Order: sequence, then structure tokens, then C-alpha cells
Amino acid sequence: MNKKTINSILLVTVLGIWGYVVYAKFYNGNSESNDTNEIVNVSGGRTIMKKDSFSLRLDYRDPFLGKISNNNFKPKQSISAHSTQEKRKIKSPTPEPQPWPTIRYYGLVKNASKNKGGTALISLNGKTHQVIQGDEIEHVEIKNILGDSIQVKYQKEIRTFYSRKKIQLQ
Repeated sequence: MNKKTINSILLVTVLGIWGYVVYAKFYNGNSESNDTNEIVNVSGGRTIMKKDSFSLRLDYRDPFLGKISNNNFKPKQSISAHSTQEKRKIKSPTPEPQPWPTIRYYGLVKNASKNKGGTALISLNGKTHQVIQGDEIEHVEIKNILGDSIQVKYQKEIRTFYSRKKIQLQ
């Protein structure tokens, strides 16, 4: 059989199944739902829903004790909201401050056409970066750039780093 005939057979089968489901649900006189409510017509045009009532039979064997439980359940005394026990204060673990990364300041490159303060060359954990004032790299914020030093902020602490030797670029 070719692909077209298989598809048409499958399409007819699916439509037949869905047609049967729709017919059974809507057009069949038997209702499959087991509602516990009954509708009772009362004179005067009102309709009242009568609820089904039932009681539970709780005389089964206790699986842990092995005997039949009795229905004499007595709730324990409730604990008042104002108890006399002392509440222990749980100390939240204070995060240990991370050690400062290795920072080296190589110097300042001034370019009058681009920015006022210039661009600083720094090494942060062995990686060289070009930064300007206000940049943040790996949670290290550049606060101030001078010709011979740079101020950086890391975890609310500000430190100043100095260049090792002066290099003047012209």
C-alpha cells in the first residue's frame, strides 16, 4: 500500500473514533456522571439541590498497632500562641570576605579626543584590562584614575594601587 491510502485509512479511523466519543457523550440518553446531588422541583418554579448525606465507617484495623481502632478520638491540648519556651536566636552565617584579587597598575594613557581622565592599564588576576573611571570588572570598581595611582573599590573597601615605573607616551 502506498502512503496516500494509509493516510486516508488512518484519517477515517480517527474521525470514526472521535464521532463515537461525541455521540456517546452528548446524544446517548444515559448519563455517565455519578453526581451525588439530586435536583428536586418544588412548586412555585424554584429548584432545590438536595445533597447526598453519608457517614464514614472508621472501624478498620490499625496497620501499625495491629488492632481495631476505636472511635473515641480525643484531640490533644492545643499549644497557645504565647508559649513560655524561649526562642533561640539563630545566627545567620556571616559571609567571609573574599580576598582581594591581584591588581597591578601599569599606567595611564591619555587621549584628549575621547575622554577626560584617560584610560588606565591594569592587570586583574593576571588578565590585562583597559579601564576608565567608573568601570567595573569582576566586582572591582574603578573609583579614580591618576597618573601614578588608581583607586579601586572591592566589597565596600577602597584601596589605592601605584604604578611601578612611570612611562610617558607622547
